[in-house]
Amino acid sequence: AVAALSKAAQLNPKSFEAHWALGRALMLSEKFAEAVVALDKAVSIAPERAEAHYQLGLGLRKLGRTADAAKEFEIVNLLNKEFRTNVQGKP
Repeated sequence: AVAALSKAAQLNPKSFEAHWALGRALMLSEKFAEAVVALDKAVSIAPERAEAHYQLGLGLRKLGRTADAAKEFEIVNLLNKEFRTNVQGKP
């Protein structure tokens, strides 16, 4: 799966889905450094996507980059709070 997803990301460099899926596959393969690269690309394409920040945070934590991971998790919390506020219709 990693090879196919890597090819998809190369063919579609602006595709959030391709980079996010590649990052997830690399995380599952425990290739954390490579996963962080793919997930960072996904985040740069779609910074509003909490799931990408979350996976990036997990990868960073696996690499021992706890401060960077904490920043990503804070973004996840902020995005989720904004989502809940918008869904509930409250400011």
